[in-house]
Amino acid sequence: MKRLSSIFNLKSLALLAGLTAGGTQAMGMPPADLPHDGGGANKRPVPASIIAPHYNTQLKPQDPDMPAMKLLKAEFARTPLGRALLEFAEQQNIAIKFDATIAATNNYAQYVPENSTVSVRPDLSLEEQVMYLAHELRHGWQDKTLGYAELNAKRLTPLQRFSLQRYVEADAHAFAAFFWADRIQRLGVQPAADHAGYELALAHQLQQKMDGQGNIAPADYRDLALLPYFDHLENYNERHVAMSARAVDSFRAEVKAALEEGLSSSFNRLAADIAAAPDDANFTAWLRQLGGTNLSVNAATALAGETDAALLNDYPLRALEGRDIMPPLGAASVVMPQPKARLERLQSIDAKQRATVQSHAP
Repeated sequence: MKRLSSIFNLKSLALLAGLTAGGTQAMGMPPADLPHDGGGANKRPVPASIIAPHYNTQLKPQDPDMPAMKLLKAEFARTPLGRALLEFAEQQNIAIKFDATIAATNNYAQYVPENSTVSVRPDLSLEEQVMYLAHELRHGWQDKTLGYAELNAKRLTPLQRFSLQRYVEADAHAFAAFFWADRIQRLGVQPAADHAGYELALAHQLQQKMDGQGNIAPADYRDLALLPYFDHLENYNERHVAMSARAVDSFRAEVKAALEEGLSSSFNRLAADIAAAPDDANFTAWLRQLGGTNLSVNAATALAGETDAALLNDYPLRALEGRDIMPPLGAASVVMPQPKARLERLQSIDAKQRATVQSHAP
């Protein structure tokens, strides 16, 4: 297997990428022109015998006549992890609102870093709203705690940018499945969902591995949540490559403008941006902060224990080499077509741009 130095090394790849030009990047579900997991399948009931007896709490479902947002937050707050997420959102000034218009983009929910807002579709079931809110608040944690927006704004290579999106999405999906498993464990609920069947199936698997305190070993979390979600991101393949392509196009426009203006200061700035891009070690260290089941940056994660970097080596390259598969939880796996040629084109374009900057810089 390839080592990290050969995959993410800036010098060996000789690649550049600029911040995606203009506009808000909504983190969450795929856009309207991409397929989305319809869910509704693989709904596995949880035997009553595996629900820890002391989790039969006195918490009761909330009054359905409560105002919708108050009802959602009350239901979300029925577990300690839910309350911690809501407290985090309040501390970080992350707004939570309903927005029916995001249905037009085939989104169920989204987090927007630019205005620190989580939007949830009001037409979903309450259980689905809870699960998608957990997913988007995890994106908020990635942004506010780990500095996702700051990292995404750097001159990442196309492969780094593609990797970044894969990791933040897999982390958010896996965390939402864990959040749901924790609800099953603590509350004894038997949720059903029309749009989130895959998440629910993985939640059942996670719940069966939880101890009496709702904890799960990092290796089990990796194998039962993170790895399946990396493989389940085929809906995002084109989207994530397109994000890298837009960043390259943005950078090319800057290079062209600098050439036309003949301003050495512009080239100096671009060269400085390149020099400030994260190297192999720093980029990898950031990725390793993902893969946890709580909001602490000091706790061990499912990625931190990969001392031989096998997991970090394999993703997202498997998506670009035709090895990105969706585990169907019992059915035959399907290998999805991958845009490897597009990444190679990005790499070629970016290498030429770096040469252009270097040749014109004073």
